[in-house]
Amino acid sequence: MRSHHGPGVVEGAAADGASIEAIAREVARDPSTVSYWARKYGLISSHAPRHAARGGIDGELLAEIVGCELSIRDMADVFDRSPTTIRHWLRRHDLETARMKRERLGKAALAAGLRTAEIPCPRHGTTRHVRRKGGFRCAQCRVEHVADKRRRIK
Repeated sequence: MRSHHGPGVVEGAAADGASIEAIAREVARDPSTVSYWARKYGLISSHAPRHAARGGIDGELLAEIVGCELSIRDMADVFDRSPTTIRHWLRRHDLETARMKRERLGKAALAAGLRTAEIPCPRHGTTRHVRRKGGFRCAQCRVEHVADKRRRIK
């Protein structure tokens, strides 16, 4: 542990690659104070680029990627962003993934008290879905599942 507190220790610790929070613990100061010292003396944490704003995501490009029916995690990999950031920009541009659309239509059908609904299935396209255990299941997927299970039992 360093013997004195203040801007000098911030400079040394920042050079060692320590985070603002780690330096704050070491000098027994609030992270905002350490951050103030760092800004005042032109020091940058080695972790700063990871937390820096990367700008928005273009709506047209995002719409094109949504059209490829990628998962939110896969979209996050494509854009090198977090899944939370992708969800934010999807809402901002009024876009929804195929899964989000299925969930929205399923919830609407549940709220309406329907027993069957036409909902997109990733395997079969828009097909009849049957209410089952608080949600909806593609009727064709269900038939295939039952047939497969019977085949395995034999």
